[in-house]
Amino acid sequence: MRRELADDYQAKFWGEHDKDEYECPDCGRNWSEAKQFDVHHIDGNVGNSDMENLIGLCRRCHLERHGYEPGKRRGHWSEEYLHEWRSNETPLKYLQ
Repeated sequence: MRRELADDYQAKFWGEHDKDEYECPDCGRNWSEAKQFDVHHIDGNVGNSDMENLIGLCRRCHLERHGYEPGKRRGHWSEEYLHEWRSNETPLKYLQ
């Protein structure tokens, strides 16, 4: 994904949410506990940056939503996630 696209949707999301008050909806950790938050596209389509499709997740929860299995070496994704990703109809231009 192009860095400019990521910067745009992150700025859009954090422009409407206060980082000091925000908590990860999956685990409840706040910014000071999690140290890093990512903006996640709920429907998996990074081309859909409508506010209703964006959610802030701590890095750990974001990776888990994408199938990363904690305790495994970095880059190990669950078979369920890989199957879903391979069958996703998201245009390839959004995955670059």
